[in-house]
Amino acid sequence: MTAAQAEPSAPAVEPVSLGMELLADRVSLLVLRNIFRGSHRYQQFKDSLGVSHAVLTDRLRHLEAAGLIAPCQYSDRPPRFEYKLTPKGDAYWPVIVSLWRWEAIWIRDSTATLASVRHRECAKVILPWFGCTSCGEEVGLDSPLDVGVSNQTLFDSLSRTAHRYRRAGGPSLASFASTASDGVFTVLRDRWSGLIMLALVKGLTRFSEIQKHLGISPTLLSRRLDEMTALGVVEPVVVPGRAHRAFRMLDKGGDLRPALVLTHLWANEWSETGPRADMLLYHGDHQLQPAWFCDVCGMAIVRPSVDAEGIPDYDETRLAGLS
Repeated sequence: MTAAQAEPSAPAVEPVSLGMELLADRVSLLVLRNIFRGSHRYQQFKDSLGVSHAVLTDRLRHLEAAGLIAPCQYSDRPPRFEYKLTPKGDAYWPVIVSLWRWEAIWIRDSTATLASVRHRECAKVILPWFGCTSCGEEVGLDSPLDVGVSNQTLFDSLSRTAHRYRRAGGPSLASFASTASDGVFTVLRDRWSGLIMLALVKGLTRFSEIQKHLGISPTLLSRRLDEMTALGVVEPVVVPGRAHRAFRMLDKGGDLRPALVLTHLWANEWSETGPRADMLLYHGDHQLQPAWFCDVCGMAIVRPSVDAEGIPDYDETRLAGLS
């Protein structure tokens, strides 16, 4: 029995903010990743992720309270539990795919071991593309996406995301799908990183308007934008005749767009008050029906149709050498 069962659960978190919170929390995402690949027990998580008992039990309790996982007792003496995905947790799988895909594209360390995904239908290792099942077209970096709600309404909701998992500065050595030291968590450092990218996706480019919509302090926003510029995620834009600072997202940041889009849709689908029509996303003239598609055979992929291969575990010796 772990503290995740022995102590009371935390209050449920509204999914609209939970989605952005999850994107900012390495341990919770890696726990979900491991459950998707077949690990269900506490000791498996601890051995694989290399986190402390206190951190792991806190995240398990939080994921349970949020309704993504459910404990199932498999031993009476001593009491032991394993964790299964709920329908709400299972629906988060497309976001997990988007984070793995980002690392598959942007990890530059030639010595890194990268996990691969094999599509059972065509038996090929694939790099899926993000598209819409309504029209069968790719939803690329420049594809028109619109949400039926004002920017301010959206950010008023999302910017209330908890500070629960803010981390100290310095490089994040953990990776999502590889043994590299420059994984997706170097970009998704905290909730603000995701919200800043979401603001850029929504067309907010000026420093002042990003700051206003998010309610972030100018100092913190400047620091995050500088970090994201150094990582090649965004770049400053010179506006002729204007003194204000402006930014645009580069391809490296834009390839996290599916994660932001899918998080938004997942949050709306699983909202405790039910989906809101004004939070739906539209791809051109129709409602977006998102899916990942096999880049070999073109079929839409679902979780039972793919196998993840070679996902690396935590390596304390390797990470110590990189710190």
